[in-house]
Amino acid sequence: MNNKTIRIIIDCLVIIIGIVFLVLGIKDAFNFFKKPTIEDSVKFKKSYSNVSKDNIYKYVTLSEANDILFNKTGIMLLGKTTDPWMQVLVEPLNDIVKEEDIEVIYYLEMNDIKEEPLGDYDKPVIQTRLEEINLPYIFIIKNGTILQELGCEDIFDPDYKGAPIDYFDEQNKNTVKNDLIKIKELK
Repeated sequence: MNNKTIRIIIDCLVIIIGIVFLVLGIKDAFNFFKKPTIEDSVKFKKSYSNVSKDNIYKYVTLSEANDILFNKTGIMLLGKTTDPWMQVLVEPLNDIVKEEDIEVIYYLEMNDIKEEPLGDYDKPVIQTRLEEINLPYIFIIKNGTILQELGCEDIFDPDYKGAPIDYFDEQNKNTVKNDLIKIKELK
């Protein structure tokens, strides 16, 4: 190849890249070349292998969790991936919430809790209650009002002596479904 051919190839590449920037927009073009981010459902599936790939869990930070508690509507689950009870809860909870046509369960990974700026909130609900919360813990929230809270002792039978993996038979799944009575108010 001679210099003229190389120059034509380089000019064509520059023109093609320029067209990509114009068509996609500068922001989208930069995002096109970035490593793709992992969807929350895929990331959640990696942490909780028994839940389906089309799960509705969305990771939130501590400040986002406080914002949800004060301003939003939805279901929030607090837990730790290292907890065997969390490993068995996420699949039936996902199924129960999907049956109610709710599109997202906000998930706060408690292993990752760090001090974060909380914005305008006087009452950081989660931080002030961490010592009294037994994980896993579920909040049902409507327009910034907590309608219902379920802690570990509400979700699981405290007299159960078996392994966590064997807990969720149809009867125990229905018990949790019935315990989530305020979920119907989110529609």
